[in-house]
Amino acid sequence: DRLQDKQNLSQNFTNESDFIIKQMETLSLSLFDKKTDAELVSKLKTSLFEKKDFFESLGIKAIELEKTIHTNEYEISKQNKIVDNIAKMDVCPLCKSKITAEHIKGINKEITPKISELSNEIKTNLKALADFVKSRDSLKKEIELLTIEISRRESDLMKISDLNSKKEQVKILNEKINRAKIEISEFNHRKKALEENFEENSNIEQKYELLKVEMQEISLRSEDNVNSEISFKQRELERSKISLKQFSRDEVDLNEEL
Repeated sequence: DRLQDKQNLSQNFTNESDFIIKQMETLSLSLFDKKTDAELVSKLKTSLFEKKDFFESLGIKAIELEKTIHTNEYEISKQNKIVDNIAKMDVCPLCKSKITAEHIKGINKEITPKISELSNEIKTNLKALADFVKSRDSLKKEIELLTIEISRRESDLMKISDLNSKKEQVKILNEKINRAKIEISEFNHRKKALEENFEENSNIEQKYELLKVEMQEISLRSEDNVNSEISFKQRELERSKISLKQFSRDEVDLNEEL
């Protein structure tokens, strides 16, 4: 019974170990990157923070450019309205003189460079704004991909931790299996020895009874004819008694062990 218990226990350990190993295989297949570690995740988070910070700064610069562009457009519109309004007047509100074609030409000559400069600045700012928008769009995609990668690697860290824990469990189970195998081997050896001992002494009581009968028969014979046989039978009887005592002690030991 003890041998069977040990065999069952060993099989249970083996089944549990096999089940955990299958779980480990499933976990390994679900990993994003087996080389993921805490240091790498920390570096990625730092990179993500820097990219987000740069993304925000690009947004602020884009807003400033938009404001400058709107201001310049408003200024151009304002200058054009001045020219249009003066062209419709008879007397210049600034110099109080009569407005002539030459006068309008002079005003245009003065205002046109300003409008041209503002227009060029608007073009430059529009190009810069387009570059900012393009950079922000590209950076936004990088941030999204990096965020996904960090999430996957953080999941990997938990899975790797679980894998290490399961490896330790399998190691402990293997140690238990090895100990159980040693105990099973010892039990088998003991069982074999007990079986051999039992086979050897299974008819000891019958032999003892036969010897007693023979001794009784011998005691009825004449002393002269049977002295030598009695001596031999007595020695054999003593050996049988010793064997019987030894068998009794083995039986006690076996009962205690059971």
